[in-house]
Amino acid sequence: MEHTHTVERSIIGMIINTRGGIISQMTLDPADYASKQYEVIHRAALTMYNERRGISQLTLENELRGNEFRVDPLTIREAAQEIPDYDNIEVLENIVSEAATRRRLAAVFQGAQQAIASPVDIGDTVEETRLRITDAVSGSKGPKVSFLADDVDEIIASLDEVHNYPATPWPDLDAIIGGLRPGNVYVVGARPGVGKSVLGMQFAQAMEANGAVPFISLEMGKTEIGKRLIANETEISLSRVDSGNLHDKERALIDQWRAKRIAQGRIAILNDSLTMSQIKKFVHNVHRRQKLSGIVIDYLQLINTPSGDRRPRHELIAEFSRQAKMLSVEYEVPVILLSQVNRNSTQTDDPPKMSDLRESGAIEQDASIVILLHRAINGSDEEAKTRLMVGVAKNRHGRTGNFELEFKGHYQKAV
Repeated sequence: MEHTHTVERSIIGMIINTRGGIISQMTLDPADYASKQYEVIHRAALTMYNERRGISQLTLENELRGNEFRVDPLTIREAAQEIPDYDNIEVLENIVSEAATRRRLAAVFQGAQQAIASPVDIGDTVEETRLRITDAVSGSKGPKVSFLADDVDEIIASLDEVHNYPATPWPDLDAIIGGLRPGNVYVVGARPGVGKSVLGMQFAQAMEANGAVPFISLEMGKTEIGKRLIANETEISLSRVDSGNLHDKERALIDQWRAKRIAQGRIAILNDSLTMSQIKKFVHNVHRRQKLSGIVIDYLQLINTPSGDRRPRHELIAEFSRQAKMLSVEYEVPVILLSQVNRNSTQTDDPPKMSDLRESGAIEQDASIVILLHRAINGSDEEAKTRLMVGVAKNRHGRTGNFELEFKGHYQKAV
């Protein structure tokens, strides 16, 4: 503790003796100081530096004279008498930051012990503790300053790089969006019964070639999802799979499917009434078993409200959308986020628009790609029911566009 105090005093001394000049080289967060006095002095120096006012022992004392937190002038004078070690400013900052991280970790573990003894859901406690640990160890030193001039050669060199992002099951979609990019959220919106869950599963099937895929289904059970997968991958119609009266040839195909799924299947299914905290915990557990290649959530509006949370529903949906974005960034994978459209939109047979997404503002903002589906499911035109219109309504990486797929509901796929 004494060593840290000496280092902190040395840093404050360098700020004073360089008249604030060294601040441009520093990334230390004032909150990392163990000494509240040094924190207040550092913050005052930053304010003066940003306002282009001269920094010295005298001006700092004057600046802090009326401060809510009283700083002993002797503290400033002692720091000003320190012998500066300008060449090691980064080393000294690291010492202070690491000591702060240790203090934050100790506080996290103390809070976790208290939560364990309380009636709070243990899953929420685990997830909250994990997030707080991540925040604590990420450090509070700010990012190193880098001007565009420092990076221009690297940017130009990247122009020759060819990015082969994992493909979707549909070449026409890849031609528009360029594949599935890590760290991006792909919102798939549609009215009930149009086929968004079918496409969600096909996305998962495509992504599992490169790693594990948590598939979070909030409206279908594992058995129902499994039957849909059988229909999709064996091309035995779903009605036959569901009939309970399979022919020998069909059973042989299903035996082959079973062997393939046991050997290669990387889709991990979670089906239940879940909060976002529970979803994140499941994703984390899957990642511990195998490296992730993507995440599918079916669907956004069915995520449960945490116990005791009384925020309006639209605020919760906005929070869930933001958390989905954070998942994509944290695990560096694409997140396929299925979403319903507004109830009013279901009263027309026109293709949905982005504004029809329920609580659309936050969803649009967090999504890199918004894909809207339309199929004429009402009426007697059976051929029209097989035409699935796919519209890329938002594409942060390029153009938008539309194309058509054939919807094979009996095989639970669109081709």
